[in-house]
Amino acid sequence: MGRHPAARGGTGLDHAHLPPGPRLPRLVQSAALLRFRHRFVPWLHRRYGDVFTVRLVPAPRATVFFTRPDAIRDVFAGDPDVFHAGEANSILGPVMGEHSLLLVDGAQHRRARRLLMPAFSGRAMRGYEDLVTDVARAEVASWRPGVELRALDRMNALTLEVILRVVFGVTDDARLDRLRPSSPRRSTSTRPSSSAAPFRPCAGSGCGAGPPRRSTSSTPSSTPRSASAAPVPTSPGVATCSRG
Repeated sequence: MGRHPAARGGTGLDHAHLPPGPRLPRLVQSAALLRFRHRFVPWLHRRYGDVFTVRLVPAPRATVFFTRPDAIRDVFAGDPDVFHAGEANSILGPVMGEHSLLLVDGAQHRRARRLLMPAFSGRAMRGYEDLVTDVARAEVASWRPGVELRALDRMNALTLEVILRVVFGVTDDARLDRLRPSSPRRSTSTRPSSSAAPFRPCAGSGCGAGPPRRSTSSTPSSTPRSASAAPVPTSPGVATCSRG
């Protein structure tokens, strides 16, 4: 998600020239994007085409969605002096802190990135392999045959556990318990969800369930600084660009 430099009022972005989008109240659009993104975004794509705008609260925040691969590539490979990802992520300031790598741009971001890169080298990532594998095996071992669960909830929990242990380096069980949210909900509904379809683990050989295989990759993927991932996942093949 990149954000135009005018987002903080420097050049006065003319919202009248943004791509088309719904005319619903900002609060309604914000709630729809937050709660029903998996339905709202595809509906916007069908109605308004490959590029459309969602206007969010607080005003004058707006998010422009791009759905074509070539446009998405241009956003992610764009000039970081134009696409200010730090400004687009400003909503994370109270949580991440104003000096977070996600919230700074330009020379300040390049300096912070240089300081952090050694921790994400191939050698460092190989050192995390056993820990990540153990966390994944423990998660899979907690699944009970015949008990339906939501894949999204379990993958979110697994991702958080890896972040706590690998990124933050927390090893004390008491601290881990305090940092984890309350136990994720395990769905007992028989109705599949389009955003996170539940599935039912099975027991015995040949059912396909089991601990994940270890990755043989030793080099982390890199995302250009010109655009950063949005806090809430979008539909496949959709890039967003926030403008204020």
